[in-house]
Amino acid sequence: MINTVLVLNQRGDPIFIRAFREGVSNTAADAYRTHYKSGKTHVPVVRLGKQVFCHKKVKALSLVATVDPAANVMLVFTFLQTIADTLEAFFETELTEALIEGNVVVIQELLDEMCDHGYPQTTDVATLRMFVHVKGQRRAIKKEDQKSISIQATGAVSHRAQGIRYAR
Repeated sequence: MINTVLVLNQRGDPIFIRAFREGVSNTAADAYRTHYKSGKTHVPVVRLGKQVFCHKKVKALSLVATVDPAANVMLVFTFLQTIADTLEAFFETELTEALIEGNVVVIQELLDEMCDHGYPQTTDVATLRMFVHVKGQRRAIKKEDQKSISIQATGAVSHRAQGIRYAR
């Protein structure tokens, strides 16, 4: 599915890179940067060599995902937009280059929770706030919250009614 997520500034320089899988070399990313900087028509999907790059412009930044050739491209574009929306909601400010550069570690943790080995998972901001804390602001998680986190993250539903006891 998604191999790498890159965030490029207006000049085409990478300000954030998160690799979910092996297989995307730095030369492939450099080839895309060269293509991006060349000023050619920026089509949303570009195939350079064996890699497919999905490009989404968000304000002054460009979110780029490298994907497998057989990947669902609409899912990738939806996920890239969801990344932008989630970051804005999580930090409660507009998505800028300074925000990305100043919060690299937190964004890394957010993407780790949002995407598991290249497959999008949890994108709900309230759930992500329970997992990821900014600048060491840890809070104690109650037992009830732990159950709700598990249910929100996995979608698991208990099919057994509460309070059932069996006689021996």
